[in-house]
Parts: sequence; structure tokens; C-alpha cells
Amino acid sequence: MAIPLATTGTASFGQIAIVTGVVSLLYLALAVLLWRERTGHVTLVGRFADTIGRLDGVPRWAALTPYLHAVSLLACAFGVWWDIAVHIARGRDTGPFGTPAHYPIFFGILGVIVSGVLPIALAGKPLPAGTIRLTKGWRIPCSAALVTVCGTFALVGFPLDDVWHRLFGEDVTLWGPTHLLMIGGVVFSIFARLLAIAEVEQLGPVWQSSAYCGALGTAPRRTGAKATMRRIETFAPAHRATAPSTSSLRRWITRQDLVGPNKRRVFQEIVSVGALLIAWDLFSTEFNYGVPQFPLILQPILIVFGAAMAFTILRARRGPGSTFAALAVYLVIRGGIAWAVAEPLGQLVGHFPLLIVEAILVELVAFALGNQNRFRLGVVSGVLIGTVGVVAEYAWSQVWMPIAWPASMLPSAIGYGVVAGIGAGLVGAWLATRYAEVAGEARAIGIKHIRPVAVRRTHQLGAVGLVAVAATVFFCVPRSAHAGVSGTVSLERANDGGQPAAYVTIALTPGDAADGARWFEALAWQGGGLVYHPMEKVANGTYRSRDPLPMYGKWKSMIRLHQGQRDLVASWVYAPEDAAIAKPAVQVSDGQRVEFINEQQVLRREERTDVPRWMWNAGYALLAAVGLLELAGIAWLVGRAAHGGRLRAAHLAADEQTGRSERVGREIR
Repeated sequence: MAIPLATTGTASFGQIAIVTGVVSLLYLALAVLLWRERTGHVTLVGRFADTIGRLDGVPRWAALTPYLHAVSLLACAFGVWWDIAVHIARGRDTGPFGTPAHYPIFFGILGVIVSGVLPIALAGKPLPAGTIRLTKGWRIPCSAALVTVCGTFALVGFPLDDVWHRLFGEDVTLWGPTHLLMIGGVVFSIFARLLAIAEVEQLGPVWQSSAYCGALGTAPRRTGAKATMRRIETFAPAHRATAPSTSSLRRWITRQDLVGPNKRRVFQEIVSVGALLIAWDLFSTEFNYGVPQFPLILQPILIVFGAAMAFTILRARRGPGSTFAALAVYLVIRGGIAWAVAEPLGQLVGHFPLLIVEAILVELVAFALGNQNRFRLGVVSGVLIGTVGVVAEYAWSQVWMPIAWPASMLPSAIGYGVVAGIGAGLVGAWLATRYAEVAGEARAIGIKHIRPVAVRRTHQLGAVGLVAVAATVFFCVPRSAHAGVSGTVSLERANDGGQPAAYVTIALTPGDAADGARWFEALAWQGGGLVYHPMEKVANGTYRSRDPLPMYGKWKSMIRLHQGQRDLVASWVYAPEDAAIAKPAVQVSDGQRVEFINEQQVLRREERTDVPRWMWNAGYALLAAVGLLELAGIAWLVGRAAHGGRLRAAHLAADEQTGRSERVGREIR
């Protein structure tokens, strides 16, 4: 069966040509940079990296990425919140670049890709252990590969999004599969940034030893020194500096202050975790703007997941107060973006959770139990965030969130929150353990077994946590729409600047259909703004909108009802004719009886209904496979870097023990 492609919201030939040209020029420039750097030529980028590297005390390959990646993330986050606000206020756009908000997203994604390619081009001595070999003499850090992979997945989402709209119509929701692919690629790149920080931390002693080698210019005179340098070269293949003298080498090995992070790297890690909190909040944006298209229970689950995972990653490796520092980054930048979109740009205010109580809980757990056992820290923190944290965010929703959580949802929110919190704590502890091993930790802290068993056990715990979170989310995502709810509408005309508007009153059948509802609201959007009014009970089974709804122009006005855990239905009040998608006008009259239908048919008016089910299933399955492939790539690259870090730490410990034995032998002699 031939199905004609949709044309609304899709890219024109000119837009496709512009995007293709920009991406081609960028990749050509990166290819030239790669060729010149790998053939030994001097480049402006290389000189700049050398300068920044000397100032920051890091290898040249690690010098530029932190700053470019941070700017790129900020551009993407700002663009996404701006873009969603525009869609809520004005409806669909005219293509991938139909609104200015798409430009910061597009160039931000390109920036993420560049921040991954730069360390690949500049990769050279010294390198961390567990590198990836591209050619003979060319090895790259795992973090560089991971940033590039995540950025590529995000960029691929742009053309796939256009294809998806042509096949299925425009899905006006953040949680469309291609939208999640783009956002997910950028969010996951933050894990690569944390990995890069750990890799540089691992190189603390190697970086110092290269300075010794360059200054002394001498060859090792004793077997112990030769063995140590041989092992260093084995696990940092690009480090080929002349070996130092025995005394210098021993001084490097025994100076523990050279091992571990400096203040600048700790600051970068705090900023990265703050960015993770900000980026994770993107998935909750529809809830934060007041137009969610999925069950409300998902909002507390997402909050618990993001807070428990991010705060555990940071506090499991850093000292007291580190979670408060990351929280400050989150609140300042997230609040700044919300203000910038609402005030200078004149769009909607994006609300957001505070996460203050969640940070306090993690700090209290670390104070009481310590952070040596990371998995215990993650589990206990997750339980508290899933209970006390959920109650705190429930209270905050009554103050500022567009949709206040009903008290009837609190028991299920706590139940799912505990499961999601434990799972997120385990995932955060797994990542923190892997990052610690990359940085040079000799053992998996908190697992009391011999080395191979300890590593396997941490993998098992991390996998259990990921499955627990995924199962909770996927169980709560599906929507349903049980038929049987109807009502008689009464319209009370109101003066709204000369334009038609009306208070909407509806007498429901059955009369208890809205009892205990998670939301029951009058909503109008895409007519130049957002109008959101809770339906207030005026009699048994009868409800009235708190304020009038617009019924003119491009406004789409409706009544939405969220029953139980997942039943989402809606009834039209007004919608204009839309000839581009062959939809007639809708105008409910006073006294008319209306039926509540699946709200997806109302909120996603542009989505096609003439596409076979197998095409939908195939499209979702394909993009799900792409997402799983991305997750597998993250796990493999982080695990590979951690394996290299463990091996290198074990060899350095063995060499240090050999040095001690030599000293004892000389003293005896």
C-alpha cells in the first residue's frame, strides 16, 4: 500500500541544502585538522591547545574540550527550552529551521561533536590507560570516542526527525523518538566529560614524570627504574619520553600529592554534574511547562532518577559539600535559562524542581555512612530521595509547578520513587566506581572480595539498577483512554479584548469521573500563548473553568482529564480549520453533549491516522535499537577505560613495592 508522505513541518530542499553544506564544511575542516596534526604540521588549534594545556596543567588533547563542551551544552539546553516554549505558544513550525530556537540546538550539537574530535586530532603523549588504537602510533582516549559517538547520535536525529515527520506527521511532543535521540545524545555526552576528567586525573603522576624526563634527559641506571618506565609505556603507549633517573622516578612514585585531582579538575567535575542535573531536567520539560502528554507519575520518577544518580556520582568521589556546589550550578543556570526564555524572548516561564532537599539528603547519608562504600551510599540516598525527596517536591509542586501533584498520587509516587531511587543510586555508584578506577584507584571500594569478583559484582549491581529504573519508567509510560466519559457543556461568554472567549462548565457523566483525578483542566495553546485553568467543582459532577478559554484564531481549546494512573482523555471546545492536514474546524456550542476521547488525538492533531500499525511499530523498534546501541557504547567505553586504569594502578603498586624492597635490601647490606 502506497502511503503519501506528509509535507507539514518538514524540511524544504533549500533547508536540506543549507544543513548539508554546513555539516560538510565542518567535517571537511575537521578532516584537514586531523590530517595536519597527525602528519606533524603545526596548526593554530594545536598552538591554542598547547597554551591552554600549559595554563591548566593538562595534556594538549584535554585542554580545549572542557570549555567547548560546556558552551555547546549551554547552547543546546537554551535552544531546547526556547523551542518547546515556541511550539506550545505557536504550534508546529515550517521545517527543521522554521524557528530561530533550532539554531542553538543545531550548532550546539555540532559543538559537542567538535569537542570529541579535537582530542582525537590532538591525541599524544601522555595518554591514559585503556586507549583505543586507530592506526599504528595513533591511539585516542575513550572519552574522546564517547563524546564523538554521543554527538553523532544527536546529529543523526536531525535528518531522522524530518523522515519521521514525512512518514507519520508531526509529533508535537518532546518525547517523540527522534527528539529523544537528539536530546539523549547531548545528555549522555556529559558522562564522557566526567570520564575525560578521570582520565586526566589518572595522568597526574605520568604528567609529572614527563616533566622529570624532559628536565633530566637521562636514561635509567637501575633495573627497577627500567621496569617501571616499561610498564608506564605499556599502559600509556603514547608516552615515550626519555626515562628519568632512579631517584627522580622514586620521588615521582612516592609523592602521593601528585596522585588525585587538583582544584580545577574538581571544579570541572562539579560543573559537569550540575550540567547533568540541568540536562536531565530536559526530559521533564512538558511537565514543567504544564502540557504533559504522558502520565503525571513520570514527573516524580524522573526527578528521583536524575537527582539520585547525579548526586551519587559526585558525592561518592568527592568531599563534603560537593553536592551543594553542583546544586548551585544547577539552580543558577537553570534559573537563568528560564528567565532568559521568559523575559527577553517573551516566551513561557519554564518551571523546574528545586532538588535542595535531595542534595541535603545525600550529604547527610555521606556524613553518617561515609562514601567509601559507594553502593551503600547510592542505595540509602536513593531510598531517602524516593521518599523524603518526593514529599519535598510534592510540596514544591503546590507552590510553583503548573500542575500541582494531587495527594492521591503521593503513595504511588513514593513507591515508584523508592524503586527508581535505588536503581539510580546503583547506576550512579557504578559510574562513580568506574570513574575512580579510571583515575587510578586500585580497588573497587565497598566490595569485599578479591579483585576479579569485586569488579564483576559492581557490574551486576549497576545492571540491576539500570533494569530497575528502565522497568519502572517503561511500566509507567503507556497511556490508555477508557471510553465512557461524556459531558454536557455550558458556555458563559466573557469579554476578552473583543475576541470570543468563554467560561466552560461541564456536567460529567458519570458524575464521579473526575473524583481523584490527577489533573482536570481547561487548556488552550498554540494560539500565541498558553492558557491553563484547573476545572473547579461547583456541584456534584459539575465543574467550571476558573477563567475563560479563548475560542478564536489559531487557539486550540480543550478540557483534559487524567484518571487513575494512566488514563488520559480530552474533549474539544474549539479548534480552527487546518487545511494543511485536512482537519475541519471544531466549535462546541452551548448545551452540546461531548465525548471524551484519547487525548493524543487532540494534542497531536498533526499526527497521521492513515499509517499502518506495523510501520509505527517498526519505526519505534528501529529507534529503540539505536538508543540501546548508544547505551551499550557508553557502558563499553567507560568499562574499557576503567579496566585500563585498574591494570595501570596494579602495576604502579607493584613497582612501588619493588622500590621498597630494593631500599630495604640496600639498608640491610
